[in-house]
Amino acid sequence: MSLATLLELGEWRLGEEAVLETRSKLFRPRELIAFSALAQRRLFRGHFDYCNFDTYAFVVQHCNPGNPGGFSFATRRRDSVVRHLWNAAEFAFLKPLHVAAHAHMKLDSAFLAAGMQADEEGSLPYEAIVVFNRANADSQDIPTHTEVILTKSAFAYLFEIGQSPPSSSMPFSALSPSAKWTTGRRAHLIRAGRQRVPKATRLLEAWAREFCDVRGGRIRPEARQVRLP
Repeated sequence: MSLATLLELGEWRLGEEAVLETRSKLFRPRELIAFSALAQRRLFRGHFDYCNFDTYAFVVQHCNPGNPGGFSFATRRRDSVVRHLWNAAEFAFLKPLHVAAHAHMKLDSAFLAAGMQADEEGSLPYEAIVVFNRANADSQDIPTHTEVILTKSAFAYLFEIGQSPPSSSMPFSALSPSAKWTTGRRAHLIRAGRQRVPKATRLLEAWAREFCDVRGGRIRPEARQVRLP
């Protein structure tokens, strides 16, 4: 690393003791920055314009004046929190292997500004954004079916819906109520959808219902048949 940017947040100035509240406020913008980058992302373009949530990793490390050689951090446990102490020369923050070596910071600035304003007004669906971001980390430690569960949970947070297929498909129907089963270039999807989810009246509803099946473990993600292009 050869470049660095120094920030002063609110009334806090460099060299002053950073209070916990000041540090915690930094993580909400990080979620929104990553979310706006995912919104800008374009798929099926090889190495171009792609990013994942871990591309926007964020670390806050407290420095003790007069003791630059010490490095401490806390990790969460199921029963508590444990603190670790390392020598600064023996520790480094590593870029995850699933983050592109030449990844560029590219995001939808207008979308980010709208999200920040909504957060200030208390109308931001923050929990839904956090869960959606975790579903797009691309980490090998997160199985595909776990990403499906996280994505479904993000929809549940956003629309305040239950886990059943009917309640999950209603918000999508409300977004485009006039769209029904159609023919044409999606004919193969229509056939697969009607065969897989005969109760659905439209392709989007079939996708939502099958999403619930995958979420509930009734079918494997790799075995699904209904896919939106």
